[in-house]
Amino acid sequence: MSYNDLLNVIMPNNEVVPKNDSSEQQKVILSREEKLDKFLESTVVDKFKQKWKDLTLFLRNNRIRLYIEESNENSSDLEKQAIVRKINNLLMTGKLKNNDILYDAEEGKIISVKGF
Repeated sequence: MSYNDLLNVIMPNNEVVPKNDSSEQQKVILSREEKLDKFLESTVVDKFKQKWKDLTLFLRNNRIRLYIEESNENSSDLEKQAIVRKINNLLMTGKLKNNDILYDAEEGKIISVKGF
């Protein structure tokens, strides 16, 4: 038996191979940026849904900024930044305890900050 005969026995030349019908299963091709956005949305949103004491410093800072933006809408940007810095400094120095911040873990938002 020759090499060509062996190949013809293993893989017939004229056999029609059915293709998957692409109209039934259209793949959604996402760009790199869209993939990254989906990943970040799924990961970061879940990170905010923890107890306040379990949040990292970066996530706490993010939640404080969001709280200040929502509660002080009529204030200027400089005033908002000053309040955020003041709260962060109080947290870092230990003058503002974790218990002084009322945080809703289900919503991922600060409800109130004692003294503000």
